[in-house]
Amino acid sequence: MGHSVQTVIEFIRSYPDIAELIGIIGFMIYIGGFFSVQSGFMCGNGIAFPVVQVTAASFVLVSLTTAYNLPAFMIQTSYIAIGVFGIALRLRRVRSNRYRPADPARDARLRTQIRFDTDCHEPATLFRHTSDQSDSPKSHALCP
Repeated sequence: MGHSVQTVIEFIRSYPDIAELIGIIGFMIYIGGFFSVQSGFMCGNGIAFPVVQVTAASFVLVSLTTAYNLPAFMIQTSYIAIGVFGIALRLRRVRSNRYRPADPARDARLRTQIRFDTDCHEPATLFRHTSDQSDSPKSHALCP
């Protein structure tokens, strides 16, 4: 595997303009994802946002093969690692709930966790504070 990775890196280095274009596309993915979350088109707590972040970071990382920059490398690898961790957590949560008895309310929540939703939370419940003992502490967080 090491030899094939080296071959890919050498190939990319032989076309620096293409590597730079890939980095610019990564930048546009970053900005598009951030804008989508800020404008409410995408939920920052769902699976779509970390997928977008990992994709963007991977594209920018490709561009660093021709113009290496240690701080940029550290940022991109951190985004990839944290994004993959977040994706794994979300998928594990969905899979672990699959084998429980049917619960329509829980099933509806699970569907919204895995979808690429435009509606993250209802504004009234985003920072809800309640004395209801049935709510877990996690229900007060921004996570679905």
